[in-house]
Amino acid sequence: MPDELRDLATVAAGCTTQSRVWQWPRVNAVVGVLRRGLAFANVGLAQAHNAYLETVLDMGILGLVLMCSYFFHVWNGFRRLSLQPSLSPTFRGFYQGAAAGLVGFLIAGIAGSYLTPRPEQVFLWLAIGMMYGQIARKANVQNVSRQYAQPNVNIQSA
Repeated sequence: MPDELRDLATVAAGCTTQSRVWQWPRVNAVVGVLRRGLAFANVGLAQAHNAYLETVLDMGILGLVLMCSYFFHVWNGFRRLSLQPSLSPTFRGFYQGAAAGLVGFLIAGIAGSYLTPRPEQVFLWLAIGMMYGQIARKANVQNVSRQYAQPNVNIQSA
């Protein structure tokens, strides 16, 4: 057991105000060690000048994998909506452009920027919001049509 953790366990047993003041710097040291080990956050770099390395520095390798899988999910959503025949040609073109813009954004990430939301990416995130709205609207219309469908009802003509 590291010395910091042993000291914390000893102090926690007889917890007074004075011991709490003594213990916070050690808690911060332990959290810092854990954060450096999991996310490589304190390696002394101000900015990595690459969106992918910046994400590794901020969130760790697991964070990069999750961000990339999320963008793959979004790209698939854009592509599905761009091929949806029930949408107007304007919306299909919008989602085709959003898919192309997302690919451009990910390629440009090699030279800089961030994968997390920033003000300069507002149009991408608005398109993602529209995608989720369109998917929810489609699901809502299907649920409403199922609600009013009456199985096993025979309509007789006069």
